[in-house]
Amino acid sequence: MGIRKGIFIGAAMLSIMACTACGNSGGNVSETNGAETSTGVESGIIEQPQVMYDGYIYYYNATGRDEKLPEGYEIAGTIKKVDSKDYPAENFAAAGVDLEAGQEIYISTTEKNVIYLKYDSGYARFERSPEDAAAEEQDETEVAEKENEIEGE
Repeated sequence: MGIRKGIFIGAAMLSIMACTACGNSGGNVSETNGAETSTGVESGIIEQPQVMYDGYIYYYNATGRDEKLPEGYEIAGTIKKVDSKDYPAENFAAAGVDLEAGQEIYISTTEKNVIYLKYDSGYARFERSPEDAAAEEQDETEVAEKENEIEGE
């Protein structure tokens, strides 16, 4: 009878564990206005921080917000407005979580695909999308080739 008792106890424990696993633990799921998201951010909110500067959108890629500002960067201005539901459409506008109006934007005279934003703990690197950077480089190459053709005539 000892084996049957062990099997019964084991089956009971498995049943209890299965039932508790079926419940909603909450975890990272947030409920806001009935909309649930797996990241805890309200549905419809832009999550990836992004800033428009000089007509281009720069994106934060989770590289840390405590970096030191590299040499050659200088302040270009501050974020004028943050709208977490619409993508930035004008210079010094931002969207995404953890951004605030008044945050300082730093640019380099030599590195045009990277800007830095100032945080309390340091600086965060924001980059243009590789597609945008490649397209601009292609445009610059075509313009240079046309100028060379004109000068050669």
